[in-house]
Amino acid sequence: MPTQLTRQHLQAICITSLILATEFFNFAIVLYLSELLLPVFFGNSQESWLAYVQLFVLLAAGYVLRPLAGLLIGCYGDHHGRQAILKPSLLALIATTVLMAILPTYANIGWLAAILFVVVRLAQSIATAAIMPTVWVYITERLPTRNLGLGCGSVLAGCVLAMPCVIMLISWLDSTLSYEQMFSYGWRVALLCGAMASLLVLPLINQLQESPIFVGDKNQQPSTISTVRLSDLATNHHPDALTIAKLPTTKRIGWAFDTICQIASWLFHQLITKTMFIGLIIASTLTAAIISLLIFTPTLLSSLIDLSFGISEALLWRANLVIAISMAMGAVVFGLLVDRFNAGVVLILGSLFLALQAVLLFNHLRTDGDNPLWYFASFGVASGIIGAMPSVIVRLFSRKIRLSSVAVILNFAIAIIAGFLPFVLGLATVYLSFAPVIFISTLSLLVMFVSFYIYYLPRSDEDMWR
Repeated sequence: MPTQLTRQHLQAICITSLILATEFFNFAIVLYLSELLLPVFFGNSQESWLAYVQLFVLLAAGYVLRPLAGLLIGCYGDHHGRQAILKPSLLALIATTVLMAILPTYANIGWLAAILFVVVRLAQSIATAAIMPTVWVYITERLPTRNLGLGCGSVLAGCVLAMPCVIMLISWLDSTLSYEQMFSYGWRVALLCGAMASLLVLPLINQLQESPIFVGDKNQQPSTISTVRLSDLATNHHPDALTIAKLPTTKRIGWAFDTICQIASWLFHQLITKTMFIGLIIASTLTAAIISLLIFTPTLLSSLIDLSFGISEALLWRANLVIAISMAMGAVVFGLLVDRFNAGVVLILGSLFLALQAVLLFNHLRTDGDNPLWYFASFGVASGIIGAMPSVIVRLFSRKIRLSSVAVILNFAIAIIAGFLPFVLGLATVYLSFAPVIFISTLSLLVMFVSFYIYYLPRSDEDMWR
């Protein structure tokens, strides 16, 4: 593998950044339009508690099936390649987004509209379950070892930069259309824009070459690679496909459930025996930190600040843009830092910097200080610490189970954190204005704690090819 960045490496970084950006773009559209989509598909509820439950269902539907989908698709990618997953996943994302945009509303078919929306969101969660972990693994295996941080930081920067695009799209629609028009068809336009963005990126996937580490793995002698195959799990103790088709529905469901349990057991065995439990804890902690900051910094921070301090809408709009742009820049900077210095040291100092910037930002807002955008920008740069983490997470797992391991951990973090963080943190901020600072400080302490272990992790070609 080349030791210097080539044009093909830079092309891979750009394409994977766009893939991740389009996924986040589609995710953020639903998040930003949630208050509008709630009456569109669930009707206007007179009970506040019911509206709260409906909002939770609307948002959580996008996360429920992600862990299971990540496990199955990740196992497929570990045996058939990383590139083989990206195009079908993006195609499925486009299809489900378009389908969501043309769904009938509550005014048309009543509660059936809500059921259809939840079903399509579940399908969309399956489509997106493998995109981010596959991009992480692919770009880490594709680049020279000395440039892993830059590559991972850049693809996360592309993910974050999707947020200003969403903000500007929603703002343009709000300024162009009335509320009645937004309620009638404006949300459909936003969703179709997300699908169109993904469609433009789709042909670029053909220019990606397969991960050289995966290709090298497939070309090795059979004795040096894992002999466990998903096909073995499905056929060793189960009937063939023709026999399965003749089974009653209940037995087919039982067969599918048994197969999933065997795959999960195999993956768990591989994780415990090959990477040790401590590596799993480290990866889970860092992944949780990435997802928390991706949701908190560009999506939740402004609304939580408005809830506590009542800042003008114009200032919050500018703050959102400043945070997203500075966070993207920070992700690239932190990625470069872990390429030049020990990753453990970078994460320890970066987590302390993040906690400090959170305290300074909220204290500045509490005292009604001038020029708060500078504090938003510095906090955004500090949140860019996420750029230093994916290359560390990927290297914790051997190549035989790398994608499936990362996919399971990442999607569990998304399901739990994205499903509950907006509600829990929003409720806590009502009673304690500094709740976001406590959350960020706690997150920083967790990252700093595991970074002492990361300090001793090897960083070599042999480590990536193990």
